[in-house]
Amino acid sequence: MSAMVVINRRIVLDSRPVGAPTAANFRLEDVAVPAPSAGQVLLRTLFLSLDPYMRGRMSDAPSYAAPVPVGGVMVGGTVSRVETSMHPDYRHRASMSISRASAARSSMP
Repeated sequence: MSAMVVINRRIVLDSRPVGAPTAANFRLEDVAVPAPSAGQVLLRTLFLSLDPYMRGRMSDAPSYAAPVPVGGVMVGGTVSRVETSMHPDYRHRASMSISRASAARSSMP
């Protein structure tokens, strides 16, 4: 029996908006997720924060936040659950909040 392939659905910036962003400025991609290695975890996003700062990141104009490159994944803060853990500090099914800087805080049940 072959291993089940886990698919990640992600929103990618397809073009820089002129004026208000529209659905045409984005695309949805499905990509295979590799199994976590030693020291890694696989997270499932439960909630994604959509914040006003994201609009500025869609532009390549000078800003306090680096622009998302065209073809880049739109990122934001999340609340996630550990689906698979290969890290001693994070247990399966633990809840985590992830900031845009990718620092993690865990809530171990």
